[in-house]
Amino acid sequence: MKKLRLVAILIFLYQLGSAQEFQFPMFFEDAVGNMDTLTIGYDINGTKLIDSAFGESNIIEIPLDSIFDVRISDAFINNGVASFHTKKQILPDSCSGWRFPVVSIDIKCKNWPVTATWDNSLFNTECREGSVFTSFRPGGWWDVVGFSSDLSKVELANEYQVTFTSNYKPSSAYKGNYSYINSSNDTIPVFWMAFGDSTIITLDVESMSLEFNLYPNPVKDFLYIDIQNDFINDIRLIDMLGRSKLVEFKDGFIDMSGFHSGYYLIIINRKDGNTISSKIIKQ
Repeated sequence: MKKLRLVAILIFLYQLGSAQEFQFPMFFEDAVGNMDTLTIGYDINGTKLIDSAFGESNIIEIPLDSIFDVRISDAFINNGVASFHTKKQILPDSCSGWRFPVVSIDIKCKNWPVTATWDNSLFNTECREGSVFTSFRPGGWWDVVGFSSDLSKVELANEYQVTFTSNYKPSSAYKGNYSYINSSNDTIPVFWMAFGDSTIITLDVESMSLEFNLYPNPVKDFLYIDIQNDFINDIRLIDMLGRSKLVEFKDGFIDMSGFHSGYYLIIINRKDGNTISSKIIKQ
């Protein structure tokens, strides 16, 4: 009997430890009343893939509704080729080491604008108070302008609803940064939801120290930096998807001719332990 009781306690503790830490529904409605819902959350065992243990399912084989369909996918980061579509995703735990876990939200809509609604009382905790819904991928880019939608970002703790336009406009110079073309030749606008504490909403490249000159900006091929090479440990460029690449700094410049057009964050790690950063635009 004691052994059975111990086993029961261990099972209970395992289930408790495996319990989902947080999730919330996000409701979407188009201009004529069509509705859809996503469930987004995080857990210590969550991933950015499909986890059946959390009730997630891959619905990529189900065609998009021709009028209104909202899904989470990895299509944008994979140049339009998705490995999954889902209505629910539980991300890595934002309160235990993962900084700003993000989902990409694809919206196919015939009747814009769209209104998103959520329970803002769920975000009045320290590790969620900076959570955002945005038309620009989160991570230190809040001073960037030029996105197609009229939505910049909305803090989920401070609002309960937002109405916004498509994140794709053919006339926009950087339209490819906010949408993708799927296998059915549909152009799908993309938005993002990110969990985070208050630091996520205060990050911007203008607040980072700028102790060097660089030119030209925008840059086409060679970016010149007025800084002595002896002071530098390394230089890396981070694109809007958060992808980081070390670059060679030689003879006072870095070669950007092989980079795609768009916004980048250049980060210079100095030998004195300090880091200096700036925003650049690649033509």
